[in-house]
Amino acid sequence: MSILTRLFKLIKNEKGSVIIIAAVAMTTILGFTALVTDIGLIYLNRVNLMNTADSAALAGAQRMAESDQFSAESTARQYVTLNDNTLPPENIDVNINTNDKTATVTLNKEVAMCFARVLNIYTSNVTAKAKATYEYPTAISQVKNGNIFPLFLSKNIYDKTLKEDGFIDESVVIGLMGSDNKHVKINDSQIEGNWGGLYFGEDEFTAALEGTLTKKLTLKAGTWYEEGTKPGSMGGEVADAVNYRLDPKNGIKSYGLIPIIDKVEEKQGGKVKVHIAGFAVYQILGVEKTPPGYTIYGHLLNNKSISDFFGETSSDEIYNYGSHVYMLIE
Repeated sequence: MSILTRLFKLIKNEKGSVIIIAAVAMTTILGFTALVTDIGLIYLNRVNLMNTADSAALAGAQRMAESDQFSAESTARQYVTLNDNTLPPENIDVNINTNDKTATVTLNKEVAMCFARVLNIYTSNVTAKAKATYEYPTAISQVKNGNIFPLFLSKNIYDKTLKEDGFIDESVVIGLMGSDNKHVKINDSQIEGNWGGLYFGEDEFTAALEGTLTKKLTLKAGTWYEEGTKPGSMGGEVADAVNYRLDPKNGIKSYGLIPIIDKVEEKQGGKVKVHIAGFAVYQILGVEKTPPGYTIYGHLLNNKSISDFFGETSSDEIYNYGSHVYMLIE
């Protein structure tokens, strides 16, 4: 065999090797492409499914606080469908536990693969689980964004807003700050000069009422608020603060936490030390001049959550005054 013939054979064999190597390399490249692309697809679906489970669990917990187990389960399922209408009912598991106040949502979804099909992987199962609960606020550590009013409400008046089923009657209008109002009595005894205001600091009542005050301040259920009340009737600053808060362009919520007081102890200088039993949610409806001051009108809200909450919570029912903090625990 001539040298030229041998050379042609060698070239021919090398071409075959290149084709084999290229085929193997292409398979590897496609495999990595499938890995990157489909893992991204799985991750995206996992995030969306987790967000759906979170919102459904929180909705279920909120509904459980307002109603019963069956309504809570129905609400959670509705939230799942609202966020992802591709999930069949058998892929949605909702567990409402009224004993420990939890709503658990588990979702499963088959995600169709793209490039992974070349490796005979056609689908991947994605699972998301979320558990939510609710507790009652027991301590406030910061005043911010109008999360708490510099006002208080006596427990005996709070009790009079409750219906037979134990829920708050939101139609009951409660007046505060009026010079002769009967809504700040403690144990049916009027304390002269104290009409529903709390002392949050020197010259800070107005800012706290309008919702612009930001301050570290501790108010804790089951303890005495040593700073006590802000005595005396309020003038036009009350009306200005309420109107500022109710103006939509200022972006401040018309509702916030209000301490429920069950005991008082008189101090010097007209102040009264108050014992905080818990926290309710009060919504301001308006303000009216009632000489010598102004009366704030509003009502309590049932099972309401405060978004800008800073403090502590408890599941103990003794702190249940209609205000809730909803949270994800899993």
